[in-house]
Amino acid sequence: MMMFTYNYEKWKQKGGLHSTLGLILLIVMSLLTLGGIFSRRLLQTTRWSTTLALNIKLGHKLFGYLTLYLAQVTVITGGLKYEQKGHPLSKVLVILQAILIAIIIGALELRHRLASKKETPFRNVDRVIKREEFDEMIARGEKLVLLDSLVLDVQRFGEEHPGGQFLIDFNVGRDISKYFYGGYVLEYSAKMKPTTHSNVARAIVNGLIIGKLTETSQTFEGKIIHCHEINQSTKVIALECDKKDIVTDNVDDFGKHYLVRSLNNRNV
Repeated sequence: MMMFTYNYEKWKQKGGLHSTLGLILLIVMSLLTLGGIFSRRLLQTTRWSTTLALNIKLGHKLFGYLTLYLAQVTVITGGLKYEQKGHPLSKVLVILQAILIAIIIGALELRHRLASKKETPFRNVDRVIKREEFDEMIARGEKLVLLDSLVLDVQRFGEEHPGGQFLIDFNVGRDISKYFYGGYVLEYSAKMKPTTHSNVARAIVNGLIIGKLTETSQTFEGKIIHCHEINQSTKVIALECDKKDIVTDNVDDFGKHYLVRSLNNRNV
């Protein structure tokens, strides 16, 4: 586009507002590309400063929306310019492309929202991994984590993790269930809150599953009969359970984490 914007003999801008916006768009797109490289690199290398990296990532995302808006304004000014030169279909084409862009963005957003409301079940796997085998794999340098009783290979996923590679690397060999379901946050700060991962994340998990740990978690159904709030992050909850053998006096069972989910609403 910029080849038509400039007069190469005198290197002077011509064409009015449309050409000016085209030049600005070229600069903005270059900055957007560099910003994407920088934010991605930051997410891969940041340690214990995930909030900063995520804020920069958010800024890059908003800058991308601004670029998209600027591109549409540039197209509109181009259509108006050619209409003034006697091209009657220019305005119609501009309107059609704006409608088309709006339809595409709206359809993608609707698809995303509908997919987020569902809950993709984790796929079943035949491979069974014993605790000893899991520990040996970790000792060999394999990057594995546990989600419920599933073994995930995150060797190549760390660089793609939206929350940064550090959160993946730090939890290699550990159970990430409490983070995945939004019960805890690794880096405690006033600005960082737990994240309940979406259905999109569940779909990604299905591509990372390599086996199932033999040490399956004990599950049971029950109802909350008492809830007492200690502070903003701690509550004492009493459950009436359908199993009598869930109560134990084994000291190894104290301090364990339990996932409590609603049978009526899986998002709770």
